[in-house]
Amino acid sequence: MLFDKPLKSGEVVTEEYMLFDKPLKSGEVVTTKLVSGEELIARFEKSEGDTLTLSKVVVLAPGQQGIGMVPWLMSAEPKQVDINMSTVLTYAVTQKEIADKYTEMTSSIQLIK
Repeated sequence: MLFDKPLKSGEVVTEEYMLFDKPLKSGEVVTTKLVSGEELIARFEKSEGDTLTLSKVVVLAPGQQGIGMVPWLMSAEPKQVDINMSTVLTYAVTQKEIADKYTEMTSSIQLIK
């Protein structure tokens, strides 16, 4: 992502400021870095105004067999989550290997290698 125009003080970064190789499509797996330091992996739904909408959000967490994916909101099962863009540092398409594992984990789809 590159910035297309300068930000004004206090202005929120939105897609209109970013240049993507191609527009993100609904359902595409993206990695989002929040100002809190959390790194989310989720399906991109939309970005409108100051809201980023994601679904099936997980975070990476250490486990007995290495790094795993766990639900971001442990006690809720929201179909979609709206995140205020003022809390987002950046988001981008997830690396293919990680996106494939995410797809297998969050759906009944098993990818053939």
